[in-house]
Amino acid sequence: MTTEISDILSVSRFATAEGRDSAFRQKTHIVIPNLVAGRAAFFRDVQRWADEYSKHPFDSILAAVPPDPTAGLCYPYPEEELEAALSLVPNESAKDKYYYFREYELKESLLSRAVVALSGGERLLLSFMKAEILAPVASGLVLCSPTQWLFQDNYKFITRVIDAFHSHAKPVDLLLLNGESSGLADLDEDEVSGEDTPPIEALDWNLELSEPLVVFPETRFPYESAAKRIAFVAASPSLRLKSPTLWTGPNGVGKTTLPRVLCGCYPLETGNASIHTSGFRGRARVVMQSYVEQLFGSAPVEHLERVFRCDAERFKLAYGLFNEIQSYIAEESRKDPTIGVVGDREHPDSLLQGKVALAAARLASEVPLLILDEPTHGLSLRQAQLFVRLVSKIAHGRQIAVAIISHIDRFFSGLANSRVSLNWDSEDRQIVKVIAS
Repeated sequence: MTTEISDILSVSRFATAEGRDSAFRQKTHIVIPNLVAGRAAFFRDVQRWADEYSKHPFDSILAAVPPDPTAGLCYPYPEEELEAALSLVPNESAKDKYYYFREYELKESLLSRAVVALSGGERLLLSFMKAEILAPVASGLVLCSPTQWLFQDNYKFITRVIDAFHSHAKPVDLLLLNGESSGLADLDEDEVSGEDTPPIEALDWNLELSEPLVVFPETRFPYESAAKRIAFVAASPSLRLKSPTLWTGPNGVGKTTLPRVLCGCYPLETGNASIHTSGFRGRARVVMQSYVEQLFGSAPVEHLERVFRCDAERFKLAYGLFNEIQSYIAEESRKDPTIGVVGDREHPDSLLQGKVALAAARLASEVPLLILDEPTHGLSLRQAQLFVRLVSKIAHGRQIAVAIISHIDRFFSGLANSRVSLNWDSEDRQIVKVIAS
């Protein structure tokens, strides 16, 4: 990062996602609702948010990339998103939507694919394109936690979008969680490393893949989207792994699709996929990157009550695990305040507590594999490491293997006992490869 760019760049770090989101709200007047608090709290606050927003008339355009880039996209298709932004900048007419997709190294076929069908990283790059287009007319840019969605090879696009605003002498506010990488090397002295994290005793497990093929059919309502085929090919039909296992791969390769295959959420057109440990065999369970949706409008404890309403013993187990995990992180945060607070213990409603509740519910079930999809999302890096470490230890005690999906592999390198890489081959198939075990 050059000295000139540092003149227009302001970087703020926060111990919790709630603190970061509050700062984003103050700078943009865009509210990120706390869905972890449950349906009742959400609807109670809708009118208050609407009233507050109406008090701030906008006489200029402010480019903003929220913590979840989906929240900053308004149209069903990427091409519509870019065309709307280009219409606000007449002088940019020579650079069309195809130019930006090429510059950001995305396939042009994605222009007509529904935004909801893009990967998280692809949506973030689309948000970057939109922001870059608006740089000449925007008053500035507010950018939240971009590396939580990007593979390291794509960090160059963070520099690119900041450069676009620097070239027009526009300010950029970068909002990060403690320990989180900015994607700008000169700013990452405080980045958390996972290399010195004490290892966890391994648990053996097998991943069996007989060339599973997922077919997403063409849709025409409520949006049009072309058919898509994703084939996973492993070097061996049975991969012998050691938990915790770290899965890595570039944006759009299928790191989120494969867990949904292993959970049975996506039916297979052909082939087979299964998991087994010494204790269990069958389907996996997952805590998704967009995990708030998995609470289905319930607060953390309400979620556990709903899931186990017909099984008092499992509810007792899950609730005990929920308290054990959050108590452990709370104790560590008292030793190191930069970790960030856990949340209200009497009325749990923080993003961390929502993730803990989902993990506890899955640990209380008899499953062979628990998948933690991008566990850094919504947490400070130290929170995420503590969360993953304790969840893995509890899981191993119950003969449940753990897979950590992350494009930021260095944050969990000390915890991982084996690694799996996903990438494409020359036929555009997803290749599943064991790196080390």
